[in-house]
Order: sequence, then structure tokens, then C-alpha cells
Amino acid sequence: MRRLIVILMMIILMAGCKSTLKVNNQSDPKDFEPVTLPGHGVTGQAFAELDFYVPDEISNEEFDIERANIFGDVFLETLFVEGDVEIEVDIYLGLESGSANLDDPDLNQYLASVTISGVGQHTPVAISDPSLLRQGLKNGAFYVKIVAEIITNPTVPGEEEMGVLRINDIYFDAWLVRETGGLFPFFYLF
Repeated sequence: MRRLIVILMMIILMAGCKSTLKVNNQSDPKDFEPVTLPGHGVTGQAFAELDFYVPDEISNEEFDIERANIFGDVFLETLFVEGDVEIEVDIYLGLESGSANLDDPDLNQYLASVTISGVGQHTPVAISDPSLLRQGLKNGAFYVKIVAEIITNPTVPGEEEMGVLRINDIYFDAWLVRETGGLFPFFYLF
């Protein structure tokens, strides 16, 4: 029995282990600047983006990213006109800043679409493991982008702005994995 314990301890010490670390910015989420929607009965689009810079501790080669998710909350904060309104918000994740090349899958990934039809209607968004998020975490930066398209717009002349759209509490979480070998894992016990 004693020999078996010694052999098992030797195997554990030599084999190494895999440690997983979950990181997120949920305690300090980011918000988009308020997105002003055009008025004058215009059916149009509004674009906005939010940049995330990743700490070196996460983006270095020491960790493999096993899984990464992104979360947020979309709502129409204010409506300056009366009548029915419907707004479709498309959410993208990009590796480069700007609205160009939104249809290029190597630079931008379409994540989700949210339809809003009233003031104060909060729509939580959770996207599980988008492929470009892992790449953005490794590159050290990524951009969350939205395109808000006004589907139905009350035609009230004279209003320059139809309303204000908010996208708040954007955060990500990631599971970072590091394999350690040899005797090093033994010291985790102390």
C-alpha cells in the first residue's frame, strides 16, 4: 500500500496539471455613448462602436482561451415623437475599428439582432463563444459594433431626432487555461 501511494505521488508530480482561470469585466462593464436616431420621418441607420483593450496578462501566449462570452443590454431610452416605432439593432464583433467591411467575416462577425418597439423595453443579449472574440482577446483589442436600423418611424415633420438608443453593461468573460508540467503543480498545494 505504501508503495502504491509513493508511485501515485510520483505520477502526480511528474504529470503536471491544467489550471483554469475565469476572467471578466462584469464589475466594470462598458456602455456605448447614447445613439441618436434620425428624425424627420426618415427611415435610416445609425452606427456606433465600443472598443475593448485587453490586458497583456490575458492576451499573452501563456494562456489558451477555452471559451469566451459577451453580454449586454439594449433599450430605447427616449422617444421624442409619438406613434409606433420599430428599431432593429444588429450587433457585430470586429477586429478593426469602423463601419467598413461589416460583411467581411475575417474582420467582423455578426452576433445577434434585437428588435425594439417601445421606450424602456430592455433586451438582454448573451452571445456564447463567438470565434472572433477569442482572436480579439489574443490580439489585445476588439470592437463591439451596432447598426440600428429604423424599420417603422412615425412621420412627424420638424423633429430632428427621433429618440435615443442605449446599449449598456457590455462585458465579456473568458476561461483561460494553462498547462503546467513537472514539479511546478506540486507547489500549488502550499
